[in-house]
Amino acid sequence: MHRRQGYRWRKAAGGRIPTAPRVVSKRYLCLQERLTIADLHLNGHGIRAIATDLGRAPSTISRELTRNGTPGPGRRPRSTLAPRPRSYLPYAAHQRAAARAARPKVAKLDDAVIGPALTAYVSAKMDLRWSPEQISRTLAQAYPDRQELRVST
Repeated sequence: MHRRQGYRWRKAAGGRIPTAPRVVSKRYLCLQERLTIADLHLNGHGIRAIATDLGRAPSTISRELTRNGTPGPGRRPRSTLAPRPRSYLPYAAHQRAAARAARPKVAKLDDAVIGPALTAYVSAKMDLRWSPEQISRTLAQAYPDRQELRVST
């Protein structure tokens, strides 16, 4: 390879040395699996049939279709409790999954809006030697209507 080609590649990568594509763990769905899910779902296969075909758990497929599906153009069934049929767009689903997996994530205690109040509450309870489980539970009880103040242990 010629030196100029290396310069072109670096320039195309925004001035940084291009890195190899990140290898994603088999624990997560890849784009090819999402394409297969979309094809089988579009052809009317059930969740268990898709899971068997991919060698995944049915709950994984159900969660993927629920989390990354979009309400379809179909009408809502007569029953008010029945959800609207969902369509599944695999490329958009893959982008949303990548965005959710991005690191580092902003910690709730560092958030400009809720951070100071949450930090003061957690610090006060830590000074009393409360466990993280106790703090998490009392936050849920003290602020039942504010989901942004929930912390997990």
